[in-house]
Amino acid sequence: MEETKELILNCLAELSKMFPEQRMGQLIFNFICRYCPNEDCFYIEDKKVLEHLEQCIKYFKENK
Repeated sequence: MEETKELILNCLAELSKMFPEQRMGQLIFNFICRYCPNEDCFYIEDKKVLEHLEQCIKYFKENK
């Protein structure tokens, strides 16, 4: 598996632990799709997704 994709999955796993009440589809929408142009994550680069997820995780850890 490509390293970036694996890191994205790790981020989603970490967010899942932070927000256990959310289902996977909710995590993907709330932390990825919502921030994409037209809420469409089809064209966004994996590295951009990873950067965004890492920023989200950092924010929630600092503001816990």
